[in-house]
Amino acid sequence: MVLAAWLVFYKLAQYLRLEEKGFEVKPLVMLYKTARFNRLLDDLSARFSGFWSLYSTVSIFIAFGLALFSVYVLAENLFKFFMKPEEALGFVPILPG
Repeated sequence: MVLAAWLVFYKLAQYLRLEEKGFEVKPLVMLYKTARFNRLLDDLSARFSGFWSLYSTVSIFIAFGLALFSVYVLAENLFKFFMKPEEALGFVPILPG
């Protein structure tokens, strides 16, 4: 359903020639490019460069901690699955849509 809707949107964008207005529409990707917005992003990133440096450093440590936590949770669940099956959590895959 989502793929069909995107296909309709993609063809409509080609028909309306949105690329001439700054929209770049490709399969499953839509970009709106303007020089003004790019300048705004450049100005904000230059003005708050210290924040972005701190943000990226903290993000690396958080990601590493979450990776360790996920390994712990999976290992604990695997242990419970083989030693105490009644305490093991059920496997529920997360499927989008």
